[in-house]
Amino acid sequence: MPTAATTGSAPTPTGETAALQLVEHGAYSASGVGAKVLVAAEYAHLVFELIVTAVAGVPGDTLAVFVQQSWDGVNYDDVAAFALLTGAALPQVQQASFPARRPDAAPELHTQTDAALPAASLRDVPLARQFRAKWSVAGGGGSAWTFQVVAVPRASR
Repeated sequence: MPTAATTGSAPTPTGETAALQLVEHGAYSASGVGAKVLVAAEYAHLVFELIVTAVAGVPGDTLAVFVQQSWDGVNYDDVAAFALLTGAALPQVQQASFPARRPDAAPELHTQTDAALPAASLRDVPLARQFRAKWSVAGGGGSAWTFQVVAVPRASR
């Protein structure tokens, strides 16, 4: 079963393999989609980190961030939905961790979702190799969220 964690402020992600940028660090005031990233490294766990350093703007605005995977490079499916952010308790780092190989995993069937997985949840599915992040800024408008999303392949020990 994948695990999710929300921690306090943390420096840059660490791991045996360099972090891959799904969303470059920057200020974002509108909803968007990051570039497709191919995770070619072998890994025992794949950890996605949402690192939010600041928000400026309208109280009540929210930021929802999703990690999506694709088996064909065209159709994307939510695998992680980070906890909804409201501007409180920043800076903040949230992590979603998935084991790579699980011989005890049961078969599964589901319909793909696009930015519709409930907040603070993970989908227990086999992982593809292509990922992207998608985010939604909602509310009164005018807020700028400073964040990045990275994938960190973790080797077994």
